[in-house]
Amino acid sequence: FAAQRKLGADLLLSPYFFVPHPQHPWLETSRACAREAISMSPRQPVGVPICVDIDALVDPEHRARIAGVYADVGAAVFWVTIVNYDERRADPRDVHAVMAFLRAL
Repeated sequence: FAAQRKLGADLLLSPYFFVPHPQHPWLETSRACAREAISMSPRQPVGVPICVDIDALVDPEHRARIAGVYADVGAAVFWVTIVNYDERRADPRDVHAVMAFLRAL
C-alpha cells in the first residue's frame, strides 16, 4: 500500500490471488488480504480484486460460496477478472453465471 499511497492513489487495491475453484486455499487467503487491507486503511477506500476461473462460477453452489467469502469484507469496489472466459465464444450459461456472480457481490 505504501507505493499506492505515495503515488497519491484515490483507491487502494488489496493483494489478491487466482482462485481456480471454491475449495482452493487462495480463496480464503485473498479474503484475508482484503480484510487486512481494508482495516489498515480506514480513511481511504480499498478495492478488492477477485480473480476466478469461469469453471468455478458455472455451478450455482460454487458461485455462491465464492461470492459469500467476499460478502462482508467491506470493499469500496470489486475488480473482477474471469480467467478462461472469452465473451466472443462463451456459452450462454457462462454469461449467466458471470452475471449471477456480479449480482451476488
